[in-house]
Amino acid sequence: MVQAPTTEELLERLKGFLEVHTKSRILKSDVPTMLMYIRACHANQNKKPKDQTINFLLLRFREQVLDQAPDERQRIIGDFLIDEMNKFYN
Repeated sequence: MVQAPTTEELLERLKGFLEVHTKSRILKSDVPTMLMYIRACHANQNKKPKDQTINFLLLRFREQVLDQAPDERQRIIGDFLIDEMNKFYN
């Protein structure tokens, strides 16, 4: 059986991805900060197909993990979405 990561672990992984994607240093990995960076990515980086795909995955992550208290299934989906986003930079 797959072990679901905790919400805090997901937020840390998202923070790491967003630091690479936005080329900036993010100080905190709390929900309001992550939401702010997701909105900034959607507003500023939406021209190339790669950015559009990443923004789509970020919005799905927000729906699954940030907009509500995620259950185990949603945390597994969030983990998968971060894995998919990281493939653009690995």
